[in-house]
Amino acid sequence: MRVKCVFLNFNTDLLNKCSNSIRRIYSEGLDRTNDKESKIKSRMFHGLLTILLYTTLVPIMDGLSQEASFTCAEDPNNSNVAVITFSLLKHDDTVHWVYAYNASTTSQASAYKMTACVANDSAVNNSATDPIQIIVKVDIIASAQTSPANSCGIHVETDPSTSVKTIRLRFRSQGFVDVVTSTDKFYEIACTSNNLQGQTVSTPGSKASSLDVVIVNEPQRRTQLKVLEKTTRKPLTQVTLGQEIFLSFEYDPGSVTEGPDNYGTEFYIGFLGNDPPGNEASTATLKLLVYPRYSRVTTFITVETKSGTETKSTNSTAAVEFTIPANMMGCSNEGEAEIVEKGVHVSATREVGVVAINSETKSLGYYTALPVDVLGTSYYAISYSTSAGSSEMMVIATEDNTRVNITIPASKFYSVKVLNSTYSPGNTVSITLNKRYVFHLAQKSESLTGYYIVADKPVSVISGNRVIAIGTNLSRADHLVDQLLPTTSQGNHFILFKAPPGVTDSRVTYYKVIAMENNTTLTKGDSNRTVLGTLAQAGNEKELQITTENYELFADKPIMVAQFLSSPISELKYDPAMTLIPSVKQWGNSYTFPAFDTGTGIVFVVKTSDLPKLVVNGNLVSLASTAVTGPDNTYKYAVVPNIGTGTYSFKINGSDTAVFLAVVYGYKDTETGGVYLPFGYRYTKLTDCTNTTAINGDLLDNDCDSLIDEEMVNGLDDDGDGLVDEDTVASARDNIDFMKIRPRNIQASGTANFTALTKAITGSNGCRQGTSGEPFYPAAECAKSAVSTADKVVIDCGLFESVRFEESNMIYFQAALDYCFSSTDPLCATICQPGAIGKRAANTDNVPTVNTSVLVTTTSGISGNSNADASNSSPNVNPAQCIQNTYILVILILVLIALVLSFTSAVYFFCKFKRERKKKEQYRS
Repeated sequence: MRVKCVFLNFNTDLLNKCSNSIRRIYSEGLDRTNDKESKIKSRMFHGLLTILLYTTLVPIMDGLSQEASFTCAEDPNNSNVAVITFSLLKHDDTVHWVYAYNASTTSQASAYKMTACVANDSAVNNSATDPIQIIVKVDIIASAQTSPANSCGIHVETDPSTSVKTIRLRFRSQGFVDVVTSTDKFYEIACTSNNLQGQTVSTPGSKASSLDVVIVNEPQRRTQLKVLEKTTRKPLTQVTLGQEIFLSFEYDPGSVTEGPDNYGTEFYIGFLGNDPPGNEASTATLKLLVYPRYSRVTTFITVETKSGTETKSTNSTAAVEFTIPANMMGCSNEGEAEIVEKGVHVSATREVGVVAINSETKSLGYYTALPVDVLGTSYYAISYSTSAGSSEMMVIATEDNTRVNITIPASKFYSVKVLNSTYSPGNTVSITLNKRYVFHLAQKSESLTGYYIVADKPVSVISGNRVIAIGTNLSRADHLVDQLLPTTSQGNHFILFKAPPGVTDSRVTYYKVIAMENNTTLTKGDSNRTVLGTLAQAGNEKELQITTENYELFADKPIMVAQFLSSPISELKYDPAMTLIPSVKQWGNSYTFPAFDTGTGIVFVVKTSDLPKLVVNGNLVSLASTAVTGPDNTYKYAVVPNIGTGTYSFKINGSDTAVFLAVVYGYKDTETGGVYLPFGYRYTKLTDCTNTTAINGDLLDNDCDSLIDEEMVNGLDDDGDGLVDEDTVASARDNIDFMKIRPRNIQASGTANFTALTKAITGSNGCRQGTSGEPFYPAAECAKSAVSTADKVVIDCGLFESVRFEESNMIYFQAALDYCFSSTDPLCATICQPGAIGKRAANTDNVPTVNTSVLVTTTSGISGNSNADASNSSPNVNPAQCIQNTYILVILILVLIALVLSFTSAVYFFCKFKRERKKKEQYRS
């Protein structure tokens, strides 16, 4: 509250300064005289004033803040036992108790209170005592509490590499000024077995956060549950007892942040230099094909270059084409970098996939762009090298004032010129780029592989070759290009396979393997586990060739793998091309891709058991396959040689966790070709994983086991790691558009975990539960709202009066959701509303529940906030009562100070008058 914040800005240092100022003012006046009596009297009043300041302001200031501490030490009687003491040293008089939470969960939201581990302050009426304290003893060997026995929710983790144990606890201090104003604080503390020393934490600080309202799970994918005011439809975080409200389920694909994949809402794209081979005339054409992820909802797409901005909109998933000026192509002289504004910024209101196409006469290259949420700050460049052909790289800044360092490997032969300065092999080039500016370098007769790029902000990096021939037929050259993944997203398990499909000549498929770390060993997945080599330095490369055998490749550290198609020998298809091959960890469970060239083929690598279940555009396909050499012969290699133009989707029938690889190859005419990846690959960071709470289909490695979304939402341990639903997948249907949604099993509860104080609002069929007049009984069934639009579907559930649970001021709401994607879907079932479209069972779709909460008060508070989201916001507080009380206190203090100053001044002048009178009498005598 405002007045409290004013007082919190005071401290004892300020009071000392005030006191010293008073002392100085009086001293300056008194030093003019030797009247000891006056000095003594004045200093007495100064002391009285200082005492009054300390006795009135300090208690107020100290009482409005909290200061907590904890110590962690060995038990003197048992070195295996850690003694943790949590103390609330200073606190608001309204804080009456401290209790522990279960610390074994990864989220505060899902932690529950340990009712057997509570410390009370018995004196609650403005006479709280300090400290309020909880002491916990933990046997770090047995990972169990010894006192209080298993009651404080401690969690002990063991680092397998060091055997060091981390002891985690959670404590919450709670109290209320009234039903509106809370004084809650939440503390997360930890200590380690190798450092059992006293530690201290205080608020505000990184270890404590305000919890005015307990935050339950944030809205899951796509659909949000909100509490709305009856007439204004504003989201509510606070309601008054008896106030009429209703629940609203709002579906809007654009409001959801998808995980790190090659769909996104923002991209920074570049075009390398591309030349027509020989003496051919240039027909340079640069363009972007943008594919919206969702249909039947409007997607606005904006492309921004130095030449201007262009915006288009669509409500389908068909390609939206943008032509980019040809002068945006990189044109670095050999060995001399250019720093220019040639970056292309693509933004969209909903997720899109982007293919960048660089077309010249008889020279074509394209790649699937990576969105900003996939980008990083460190990369290794990669390209191919022959005696005839230029290697290229381009760094594109996504933010202004981006500092970029580019280190030239010491093993290179050629120097680089940047802004009139020459850099030799082993040197580092340092530059600063603004948004959309690029560093573009072309180097003839030498590969740029191993150039190390490090930036202080995320950058986009494009790499490849201007025009190059690979293999034995040096007369057939083409443009090579791909966008690079940052070092943190690289894996260590890959499949190397022959490409492209449908070619009967004996050309070789080349691979370049780049080490991300020093001393990286490569191993073939054959029965002998053949070592293919060791890369001594990060950035070093190893070339591998595939003629007939496809095999698994393993590395003991992260690597980057690029595939290079060689020039054709007898068939005039598929000129040289380049693409980065995703690691097995990054494979997706469903893909969509546009086949936009004259001839398009696709390669699949699928688990042997999943190959018969491969579905193309909803239909099972039967494909001839060959084995992939591996430790367990797990994978099969299959080819569709010419799938034709159009948009296609792939998945494994009956499984949302089965992943596979798909790579697309195309040729526009007899002398151009390219290769790119479909939309659906996962690009989470793999090298710096941290445990996180799973949201279905978040495309993150939540449990850091190098697998992404490997669990079904079924209450089972699908991956056999002893954990249940810890890294869950979303249904493939979660990544396509829907027709209808239906909430069911809506519940209200006084607790965030819905284990007690729970009231059913609707049943499993989506219909109202209970009878009219009961608490939480809606006035109508849940139905589509009049505010629904083409872009957003809103389901409102009938009005009811807000009710407060006896033991809680909070109401938590929860609901399960059904989605239906087809009116003829046999899995859909009717609901209670006559004529409504059928709904798919939630268990089939693995649709999670959605949650929200609201604070109930007995006084009229703030009714809503048009910008608030009830799923995420803390309640608005009506501070009138507290402000009034504080104002009264402030006024009293100011009046008291004024009286003291007036009295002091009166005494001072009285003494001065008396002294002057005495002098005059002495003078007369």
